[in-house]
Amino acid sequence: MLIDTLNLNVLRIFERVYSLRSMTHAAEELHLTQSGVSQHIYNLENQLEIKLFDRIKKQLIPTDKAHTLYKVCFQSLHSIEEELWKIRDVKRELSGTVTLGMPAEFGQNIVVPLLAEFIKEHASVSLNLVMEFAPIINQELINGNIDFAFVDDFTPDPRIHTEKVYDEFLDLCISTTALKKYGEPDGTRKFFESLDYIDYFSGEPVLRQWFNRQYKFKDIELKVRAYVANPQGVARFICMDLGAGVLPDHVFQKLNKEGKNLICLEGATGKAVTNSIHLAHLKQRTLSPLARELKTYLNKKLSRTEQARN
Repeated sequence: MLIDTLNLNVLRIFERVYSLRSMTHAAEELHLTQSGVSQHIYNLENQLEIKLFDRIKKQLIPTDKAHTLYKVCFQSLHSIEEELWKIRDVKRELSGTVTLGMPAEFGQNIVVPLLAEFIKEHASVSLNLVMEFAPIINQELINGNIDFAFVDDFTPDPRIHTEKVYDEFLDLCISTTALKKYGEPDGTRKFFESLDYIDYFSGEPVLRQWFNRQYKFKDIELKVRAYVANPQGVARFICMDLGAGVLPDHVFQKLNKEGKNLICLEGATGKAVTNSIHLAHLKQRTLSPLARELKTYLNKKLSRTEQARN
């Protein structure tokens, strides 16, 4: 058998190099030298007579053959690991590192408290959090740099599996001081067109979505004073009495607890406008037992949060 010519440890080294995209990081994790890891990968490529990594600008880029080998190695090595623990009849303690991505405000207000509970229960687990916009998270998933991620306003990619896990409520907010300049809200187009606004992007997609869903205003005239590509920046302008803007409800609630004196302008439908949050991971990536456990834990916790809120 071909496997008789290989050392099982070499396949483990390959699996870590592929996952971390770094021989240096793999060496640190496996307590080996970087030169030793590099030599193992070189020998493996020679034995199999294939190229596993392209080295471009000091980056390791896995080849198609590497993708195939990784999937087999990962599944096989972790299956062996799990069976060995079963044979020992000892409950295995979760350990290792999971890298996950998420929008910054949703992560800080909703996900981080749940993660804190998880790692308190599992002392050998560490986390690497990437808080970025959806397009960046999307690319990091495709590049294999993130185990799984929370994404909003997600653009489907055939290489990525997604599942909806949470509805983020969106509020049209304004400071009480700023509102005094415009008079009592009466829900009319005239009133809303008299306001100043802050939105995330040119074209006002978030504001226009809110008005379309609540009032069917598809061509409302919006006087936008500033564009800021994150909720924290939009919130800062709103708190400085410069206009109204759409914020996730958890951001609005947090600001009011801090004494910012914001109010929500009511919509016509009586129902909240929502932004769907999805859990996403690369289809060809096999999640580690730890990543699967954490993903399941977060899914259940968010589901309970939604049920309690509704």
